[in-house]
Amino acid sequence: MSVKNCINAKVKAGIIPPHRVDEVTALYDELEAEALTSMAPAAARAFADTEVKKLITRQFNLERRQTLLQAAAQVRIQKNLDAYRTASGNRDPAAAMLAHLGHDDNARGVSNIEARHKAVLGQLHGQMADVLRTFKRTLTGGVRSRAKMENLVREAFGEASDDASARELAQAWGDAAEGARARFNAGGGDIPKRKDWGLPQSHDPVLVRKLGREAWIREIKPRLDAERMIDPVTQLPMKADRLDEALDAVYDTIASEGFAKVTPSGTARGKKLANRRTDHRFLVFKDAHNWLDYNARFGARDPFSAMVSHLDSMARDIAKLEVLGPNPTSTLRFLEQTVEKDAAIQTGKGRDKAVTRAKRAIDTQQKMMAIFDGSINDPVNPGVARVFGDIRNVLTSAQLGAAFLSATADVSFQRMAAKFSGLKFSGTMAKLLKVATDGATQEQMVRAGLVAEHWTENALGMARFQQDFLGGDISRRLADSVLRVSGLSPWTQSGRFAFGWEFMGAMADNRTLKHADLPAPFKRALDRYGIDPKAWDDIRAIKPYSHKGVTFIRPEDVRSASGLDPARAEDLATRYLEMVQTEMEFAVPTASLRARAALPAAAAKPGSIVGEILRSATMYKNFAVTIMFTHVRRGVQETQRNGGAAGLGYLSDLMVSATLMGGMAMQMKEMAKGRDPRPMVGDKGAAFWGAAMLQGGGLGIFGDFLFSDINRFGGGLAQTLAGPVVQAADDARELTIGNALEALDGQKTNAGREAVRFARKHTPGSSLWYTRLAIERNIFDRLDMWADPAKAAAANRRRARAAQKDFSTGFWWAPGQATPARAPDIANAANGN
Repeated sequence: MSVKNCINAKVKAGIIPPHRVDEVTALYDELEAEALTSMAPAAARAFADTEVKKLITRQFNLERRQTLLQAAAQVRIQKNLDAYRTASGNRDPAAAMLAHLGHDDNARGVSNIEARHKAVLGQLHGQMADVLRTFKRTLTGGVRSRAKMENLVREAFGEASDDASARELAQAWGDAAEGARARFNAGGGDIPKRKDWGLPQSHDPVLVRKLGREAWIREIKPRLDAERMIDPVTQLPMKADRLDEALDAVYDTIASEGFAKVTPSGTARGKKLANRRTDHRFLVFKDAHNWLDYNARFGARDPFSAMVSHLDSMARDIAKLEVLGPNPTSTLRFLEQTVEKDAAIQTGKGRDKAVTRAKRAIDTQQKMMAIFDGSINDPVNPGVARVFGDIRNVLTSAQLGAAFLSATADVSFQRMAAKFSGLKFSGTMAKLLKVATDGATQEQMVRAGLVAEHWTENALGMARFQQDFLGGDISRRLADSVLRVSGLSPWTQSGRFAFGWEFMGAMADNRTLKHADLPAPFKRALDRYGIDPKAWDDIRAIKPYSHKGVTFIRPEDVRSASGLDPARAEDLATRYLEMVQTEMEFAVPTASLRARAALPAAAAKPGSIVGEILRSATMYKNFAVTIMFTHVRRGVQETQRNGGAAGLGYLSDLMVSATLMGGMAMQMKEMAKGRDPRPMVGDKGAAFWGAAMLQGGGLGIFGDFLFSDINRFGGGLAQTLAGPVVQAADDARELTIGNALEALDGQKTNAGREAVRFARKHTPGSSLWYTRLAIERNIFDRLDMWADPAKAAAANRRRARAAQKDFSTGFWWAPGQATPARAPDIANAANGN
């Protein structure tokens, strides 16, 4: 049968949609034309017939498989929608929809893309723990062992480097990348296996655009091995005359998207996520040298960044495939329509309210997806977005040097999370010290499947406070370095690892008990994540792992269990990891999709006036919103589910413990500023505890206004609401335009002191809690005195009076003094004297 007859037959059989006929026919004509350059007409037609039939058959099989997987996903999701009940026992399709994107205690056993992403990424990190340990980030955000990293790249490209260690690390990377490819394909994807792949490419769109289309093509083309590249249309080796056309399409995608993703031509074959991952394997470099050279000019700042970014991107796509099916867009539209229909069929006075709520939920879902896949950060104007991103990063490096002291309040959240899931809080605290001081224990946690955020990311500490991490590499590393050396990032990671370790230890400690006999809080924790009696029996049958005298069951042990069906083992290990990773977010809150979607910045893209204003206004407010969507939400649901006593007990426990820890953090910060602790009793006691309550909930900056109109960064309430960027802009205006206008008007300027004040507030690293006082007293205070001795002395006296008036506290290291006059007066906290 000729290919034309074959096409017509498949159209009649419903295999090829009518609208695809032209596409398939054009492909046949193109293959025939190419073959005619080296074959006789009859042979060319036969070649085109054979290849098109292969492609049609392959595409048909792939689409049939994807259709079946999509149908299965939709059936599963429909069951989730039908089964979902609020804590009060009511149906709620809108809440059920959002439960597929972010965690909801009411959605028992329902996996969501946020948790699945972390579970998959944790498994991938575990597979290449040796690579992550070898090249983990330094305090300045750099990568260790650069020479070995280059050897790893050579080994990954199949080139001998005479470095046995690099060869083993390249193998570990290859195994993790191949594991991600296989899992992506299992979810409905279609990434061909390539032994000669090497490493993924990344592209800085700003640099590529700056060079220009023709210059970029001239730059990259000699580095590519066209003979090993696959034509995305014909699925045959790339012809030389087609390479320019393909690179032209690659340039368009890089320049227009603003992300390090390359999608070659051929997207007409389908818009499913499952069909869009071959881009990472399209460009094939001749060798490691050419890859390294191109990456140094246009890609990630180092090969390590390219590797970890690729695994993170794969984990995100795998999560969407496994939770939402091969066509997540279609699934989400189905969910939206279900929510819209449910609201529309409501009757009575509640219909308008239901419709409004449905629209709000759909808007939230769309924001959560945009945050998850990164499209929320696709800038309207890349240059403007980068400048403002740099400003936010510099402000973070200048203003959050003492954030570690605030983060000590995490202890209260760890206690609440441990109590709620039936874990031992004392065990978590004991393990925290071990994790913080022992690199071998950290490595064991990574191998167990806990994400190695502190080794791979430059944003772990920043994630607690900022909505996004835009800006150039230098400013991002600057901000991250300050948060690392301040202790915030190590504290955050240690707390998360310690809690995860304790959870895995509890799995081993309770393995002798049947599901029905488990302690009630622990059993409820398992139930929340779909670990039923059968799943529990499978998990507890696994031999525990031992480290530092502590036994625990690792998700990886479940995944590799010989007595379980591989698919079942994969599913159990993933659900187990989802449980651990999600509860870690309650123990040490950082950021969540729900919280980030609730902030105004999620409504506008960076690079626009509105977007940048909103990002300024929401700086440092991410953590507080996260607390609302974790602990406060959990407490409200418990109130609805178990009655007022249980829920109010959770909320009151949360408020009291967070307030106590917030108070401790406040007192430490007071002493770090050179002041005595604030009175906790007497006339000033109420103001202190009000501020402590806000501090414990992540809104510490607003606690400054309970008894003072100046915040810790030197701005008023209006400036605080507008955000640090607006405040910094106002400071810069006063320093420049303000002084210039005063000079033109013949007035005396305060340029010297205002320059010192600006430097005091905006110098990176100047707020580090353990060096801040020495820097302020011996550098900025001294500069202030040199600029205008009389005004500086008067300002210091005002600061002392304000501290006494507002907080009934004095200075143990007074402004303008080179050395402290005395030790902090700890007793002031108790009696106010």
